[in-house]
Amino acid sequence: MAENIFGALTIILYELMLFCGFWILILALDDVAVDIYWFYKRRQRKKLYYHSAPPMRSNQLPLPQSIAPKSLFAFFIPTWNEGSIIAQMLNNLTSTLSHTPFAYKIYVGAYPNDPDGIKQIKLAARINPKITLVICDKNGPTTKANCLNMIWKALQTDELNSGFKAQAIILHDAEDMVHADSLAIYAHLLRRHAFVQLPVIPQPVAKSPFISGHYCDEFAESHAKQMMVREWLSTGMPMAGVGCAINREWIARLALQHHNLPFDEDSLTEDYELGIKLSQMGASGAIADMLDAHGERVGTKSCFPDKMENAVKQKSRWLLGIALNGWDRLGWGASPMDNWMRMQDRKGPFVAIILFACYILIILSGIIWTAQAFGLTQQKPLPHSAIILLTLNAIFMLWRVIMRASFTYRLYGLKQSLYSVPRIFISNLIAILAVRRAIWAYVKWLKGQRLIWEKTSHLHFPATAQMHVNPAHFGHDNALNIAHEKEQNI
Repeated sequence: MAENIFGALTIILYELMLFCGFWILILALDDVAVDIYWFYKRRQRKKLYYHSAPPMRSNQLPLPQSIAPKSLFAFFIPTWNEGSIIAQMLNNLTSTLSHTPFAYKIYVGAYPNDPDGIKQIKLAARINPKITLVICDKNGPTTKANCLNMIWKALQTDELNSGFKAQAIILHDAEDMVHADSLAIYAHLLRRHAFVQLPVIPQPVAKSPFISGHYCDEFAESHAKQMMVREWLSTGMPMAGVGCAINREWIARLALQHHNLPFDEDSLTEDYELGIKLSQMGASGAIADMLDAHGERVGTKSCFPDKMENAVKQKSRWLLGIALNGWDRLGWGASPMDNWMRMQDRKGPFVAIILFACYILIILSGIIWTAQAFGLTQQKPLPHSAIILLTLNAIFMLWRVIMRASFTYRLYGLKQSLYSVPRIFISNLIAILAVRRAIWAYVKWLKGQRLIWEKTSHLHFPATAQMHVNPAHFGHDNALNIAHEKEQNI
């Protein structure tokens, strides 16, 4: 009896092994293709542009020859229940930009039923007249896009009443720590691009090195590799929703097509869709990867969820908005390369299902091996095809770990790089739980229920998290550096 049971389990084990092995191999080859292209372009560009001089730094950027007196940058900061951190964010932002030569205004959206948030924003606005409170016409939460559209209308009203015109719109969240050189980079790159994305630099929360820390690994690789590859391939480049500047004229064009509502209020990931839609309209985007005078990477520091529940909630919203509902809304691109990148965005749910099957495989293997150790069943040799698949996948898995750790090392140093290895398992677990949640919400949407925006709770501000940024290898693949070298013949 026991022999029959374990024999059946062994058959299931082998079938599951082949299933997981095959799809892991396909997914691994897909990732390696991106890696190879990144290495090739990085080496090529280093030969072309950095053989005679190191890349310039953000403090070396030339200021525009003339800055229009009534042209400025408009910060859009949508909030909902951010009373605990919004004052700190606004104080840090205005202090950071106190010496910038560029004019700017800060528009902060809030809801009527968020009295604490409104109070904190009003206090900040009294201290600094560049801050404007925009109160939405509905109680919150609605969607982030709805709040952004209210801010957009407030900007238009200000432009009409005051006679100025925004040069660009900069999107940020209440937990963001902005770099002092960001406006200089935006001004330089927006001369030739419709939108610019600065890297997002997650700051791990002190008591949550694994849950909050896994964002460090993911963004370090995504913004230093995937986003670069998308720019080089001239495919649709999504925005991160923070640390991104969009030429005002392109926002206006989008608004004209959607009843003066440039941000889609039915979307859960309006930032991702905004970048794709602008690309479909012919706009070009750039990821700006650069070091400042102190050798630190210019980017937007931000704290991400430090509890499993909140991380799952956030990841499920991303998966639902990008891979499921976003697929229905955006469809496919105009070129094979564009479709390849969109498939990269949308494979998350499938990857999580395969990972879940792999963990079942591990548990099942443990049961079979235990039974063999106690003599309850006989050990059977693995099929040759399974051995080949396991060997190839082991090699690719090791490669993936090395790539992930190397990108984390280049941005955060050795300690976080070592943490990145066990954090892979945390990342996988969060992905599996998030997919279950996202699919359930998607099924409800297919049945006619409206999608609900479950906003991420922000409890920490990155100024309290002092993270060292390793400058050793960054700044070599930046479109800004290359474009400037062509102009200045450095």
